[in-house]
Amino acid sequence: MSRWPSLSELLEHAGPHQRAQIERIVSGLEQRAGERRRALKRLAPPPAPLEAPNLPWQFTIEGAPRTKNTGKSPRPGVVIPSAAYRRWFHAAIAQLPGIRTRCRGTCSAPVDVTAVFFRDRDAGDEDRYCIALGDWLQRSGLVLNDSLIHWTGDTRREIDRARPRIVVRITAAGA
Repeated sequence: MSRWPSLSELLEHAGPHQRAQIERIVSGLEQRAGERRRALKRLAPPPAPLEAPNLPWQFTIEGAPRTKNTGKSPRPGVVIPSAAYRRWFHAAIAQLPGIRTRCRGTCSAPVDVTAVFFRDRDAGDEDRYCIALGDWLQRSGLVLNDSLIHWTGDTRREIDRARPRIVVRITAAGA
């Protein structure tokens, strides 16, 4: 049974043109592996949950907020996230390291969340924006479970076409 040649064996027997091709392929693979490692570090599990982190937290997620659903569903109860939502979600996750410098820990007790959704257009229901933000808060590790979130009456939608964003304030429940 023959075996695959090692990288050093390939380079040893390759001509200058083939060697350059192999080196380009290897450097591309290393670069993509580094990008995956960095992405996984951003999505690494949050620190151990704290019952009472240093609340209140206030931060801003830049970018036009989007709701999750597209109206298309393979069966009842299943939501397929829209492409616009996925773009917003990944852009918001990319901002997480800056938010984490001010917001340490994970809320594992009920919290009150106030959010002001500054949108670029007049579309979407407030509850759909809240669902999308709740999913992001859970995935980011700021809140242990989105079922712990109580949306306050101050949560609202506004329009700011010049600078769409979400301003979020998290406080201990009943505080």
